Amino acid sequence: MKNVSYRQIRYRVKQTGFRTGWQYLRLGNKISSGVGNNTKHRIAEMSAGFFARYGIKGTTMELVSEELHISKRTIYEYFPDKTALLTESIRICIDNNLKEIRMKIVGSGCLQALMSTADLAYKLFAMPHPAFRRDAAKSREVRELLDTEYRKPLSGIVVGLLTQAKIEGLVVAGMDTAKVMELAEGLLLSSGEEPLDGRNMHEAFLYAVRICLTGICTEKGRTKLETINNQEKQER
Repeated sequence: MKNVSYRQIRYRVKQTGFRTGWQYLRLGNKISSGVGNNTKHRIAEMSAGFFARYGIKGTTMELVSEELHISKRTIYEYFPDKTALLTESIRICIDNNLKEIRMKIVGSGCLQALMSTADLAYKLFAMPHPAFRRDAAKSREVRELLDTEYRKPLSGIVVGLLTQAKIEGLVVAGMDTAKVMELAEGLLLSSGEEPLDGRNMHEAFLYAVRICLTGICTEKGRTKLETINNQEKQER
């Protein structure tokens, strides 16, 4: 891999526009000595941006050491190998994303909460560059980690919201929750695969989610969903 400076990587990662999940990062800071657990967390947190930008194969322990201005020995004190560093980096991104989802939906109506959940889940899956997405698809460990620590908790949130929406008469009583989840996951996993403008892809994804919700809503639910849509347009 061609050597690049810390300033160059910092600039390139910032240019990607990562926000949710992959850029809960402080790329302008160097790692300094301190409390062990805090140092470990910061190494993993800041490494997430490199994994997202350069992929799993393209991010080496040497690169992390150079760009974070710490020795490889220090990294190996906390992480026995790159797999351990990758796992912790992904966990941090997952945890941050789920925390933001839970905070966002507090006090929201069911349908608004479902749209917010879809929006934030999209940002986690769409932000990593193609190099990471290709490498992750080939990694059994990464797939299992995403399944157990993201997919299952996220499904729990969505199923809970859909169940409450049924109780409130916003979605049809005969709705098959499992099929709705299967469709939602398909939309999510396909997001970002085409080389389209990021904003247009994001809007297209949310539009598809809204159409799917409309299909399972009652008249009351469709009216509510239209109100939410109009409010979002006014806020833009």
